[in-house]
Amino acid sequence: MIRKGNMGYEINRFRQEVNKEFICPICQGVLENPQQVSECEHAFCKACIDEWLKRQPTCPVDRKRISPKDLKPVPRILTNLLSNLEIACDNANYGCTTVVKLEKLPEHLRECYHSQTPVQCTKGCGITVPKYKSKDHNCVLDLRSIVEQQASSIAKMQSEINSLKASGITEMQTELTEMMVSGLSHMQTEITDHTSGIRFLKECMRSMVGSNPQTRLQFMLENEDFLRSLETARVTQWGSMISTPNDDMLEGIKSSLTENGCPLHLATELIEKATEKHWPSGLSSLDARQLNREQCEKYVAKRIPGKQAVLVLACDNNHVPENLIMDPGLVMIFSRGVE
Repeated sequence: MIRKGNMGYEINRFRQEVNKEFICPICQGVLENPQQVSECEHAFCKACIDEWLKRQPTCPVDRKRISPKDLKPVPRILTNLLSNLEIACDNANYGCTTVVKLEKLPEHLRECYHSQTPVQCTKGCGITVPKYKSKDHNCVLDLRSIVEQQASSIAKMQSEINSLKASGITEMQTELTEMMVSGLSHMQTEITDHTSGIRFLKECMRSMVGSNPQTRLQFMLENEDFLRSLETARVTQWGSMISTPNDDMLEGIKSSLTENGCPLHLATELIEKATEKHWPSGLSSLDARQLNREQCEKYVAKRIPGKQAVLVLACDNNHVPENLIMDPGLVMIFSRGVE
């Protein structure tokens, strides 16, 4: 039960069923500091819609063109209904069992003794401890523990110094040791290269069971160096996907791909299909993406270096339905949440 930064409240923290009208369409959490669009009256968390509009000037629900000037606070009746929802404390994972009305949550958090917020001891020792431990903090015991740790480290270092002196290491022994270390490092590098090659061959074999095995295998062989250079990525906030990125975003992604070894023709093809109007049916609208959210979390994705974006390749994702993938792959851009 940990907060998602400045986004909405997690639904499972509430003690009653939450009306779907209270859910932010962007983060899928309960509305926090809600704002609504004047014309269509769709409501979002303030932080969510502010971040969204930095990327694209459209309503996330109906795609009508809007700007920050079109936002206003939600009606008082919705604010009152939200304020009366009962929510578990942010520190429930650390032992707090308090449940309060949403409007009282900030006040409770300032006083909650289960907080992980670091505080400095006011009794004189100056040690910083988590707030929930401050009441039971013992200056003498904690300082003694620190001194013992430092004494142990000093004793270990002194022992190592004495051992080196006693061994009488000669210059020849030093050179021999360096040669052995260098040889071992070279062997480890070769093992790493062989392991990487074996892993790539296994990926090629897996690609041969897909709907278009010959094409996907040829794609992997032609782009081996580029594919092996990409790191695996994890998307933690699918709701922050930018499905209609502007030209500057697309050009930035294309530059990152080509600078990291992606062939120009492949980068061009991927970028031309990086908007929802070119995506397969399972991703072509906000409703479709929300319906297939669990399947999307099964993607094997590669991080596009330096960007909040991922590359979902068909050759890596034979396990997902065909309406969620296309050859050679998909570029997906996010405002945040790519790790």
